[in-house]
Amino acid sequence: MCYILSATLPRTIEPDDIRLGFEDLIHLSPLSNPSVQSVLDADENYYGLTAHYCDCGTALGSALLFNRHRSPDPKRQVDKLKRKGWSDSKIERWLQEKAKAVTKLERQRVTAAQDLRPEVERWFSFLHYATRVSPYFGILLHEYRGDIERETIRPTVMDVDVIELDPSFLLNLNVDVIYRFRLGRVGV
Repeated sequence: MCYILSATLPRTIEPDDIRLGFEDLIHLSPLSNPSVQSVLDADENYYGLTAHYCDCGTALGSALLFNRHRSPDPKRQVDKLKRKGWSDSKIERWLQEKAKAVTKLERQRVTAAQDLRPEVERWFSFLHYATRVSPYFGILLHEYRGDIERETIRPTVMDVDVIELDPSFLLNLNVDVIYRFRLGRVGV
């Protein structure tokens, strides 16, 4: 299983024009996935976004990895432990360990966000550039379990105005959403 970034562009835009100055970040190799293409506009092309086979280390959507590892509600867990016969003192020790683990994970999240800041700023700059060259630039993040061109995906589409874009938004991209970044043309 790997997270892979893909992109959408209007057919009238040449991939090399959108990559200008961002060749280290953007690759744009044509892809064909019928389930993704079924939600695209008729005049829209679908691409692999980066030169990487796996984009698991990307800053885009990285906050979801931390959110995914959040613990369930402690009260529900305590109720389960009581039903299993745990003593109050054992549960209290477990809760203290759990609190320490959450604190450690939060510190790791903050550190990771700081470490990813240069990449996020690069993506932020790219999206501002891309939306001056093209009416929009779409990004899809998906966790693939199989072949990138055959796996069934049911993405939704969301328009995002780059004028209102905050770099932290990029850390919180969700999987299976095609974000169509536009320059002031959202809702038009």
